[in-house]
Amino acid sequence: MRVLPLLLILLIPNPGADQTIGPARQETATIKKVSVIATAYCLRGRRTASDKIVYPGCIALSRCLVKELKAHFGDVIVVEGIGVFVFDDLMPPQWRHRRVDIHYPTLRECNRFPNGQRFLVYKR
Repeated sequence: MRVLPLLLILLIPNPGADQTIGPARQETATIKKVSVIATAYCLRGRRTASDKIVYPGCIALSRCLVKELKAHFGDVIVVEGIGVFVFDDLMPPQWRHRRVDIHYPTLRECNRFPNGQRFLVYKR
């Protein structure tokens, strides 16, 4: 006889079952990944387009890539297989195609970088 009330409780729909509370309810945004050509540079004391002095972890984006990713200075940019960088610089206007330029502090590190290879990039 105790089984019947238990079955009834399990079969009654819960009106709030489709609602989750807290951090489990997060909307998933689609991440746009873009294939780009990546290069490295090392300049000391140079100011970026955002008026900061270049630093390790700074990345310059081509202007068409800025529009495509809808990026703003200070956004975090991920280059898959390379690392995570902060967008604080723009590439010169003549670089019209999808390109990124990653700042490294030394020429030795720049020479180790696989210049000209394609990588997937997205804004975090």
